[in-house]
Amino acid sequence: MLWEATVDPLSILDDFRRGTVDPEKVAYVKRNAPGALKAAQAGVLDVLSGKLTNEQRAAIPDNVLTKLDTMLGFDGMLQPTASRAFQQRIESAIDQYKQEQAAAQEESGGRLDLPIQQSLTERLASRSA
Repeated sequence: MLWEATVDPLSILDDFRRGTVDPEKVAYVKRNAPGALKAAQAGVLDVLSGKLTNEQRAAIPDNVLTKLDTMLGFDGMLQPTASRAFQQRIESAIDQYKQEQAAAQEESGGRLDLPIQQSLTERLASRSA
């Protein structure tokens, strides 16, 4: 697949259309053909802003916009949830939640350990012994 990216960097768009995007191939194109990536970004922006009506743009599924945003390096321009800042806010919120849970667990005296009860088999076996 990388040979195809070398010969035709915009083949990542064909892959996208087929639903078979290879992350290694996209990374290769980003590294080795940044001009082609910028051309793809310009083409996508042209289609989204100039060739589609508002209704057509609204009909594009979020997952398609997210994949295009991530694949072409828009950093949240097409889909705000794909931006690094949004991802950092989510990670920060998760970390804060984990800290709050740990603090609540410490306040409550830790984990509740119940005595281990014998199973029915173990109780029956102890009677016969």
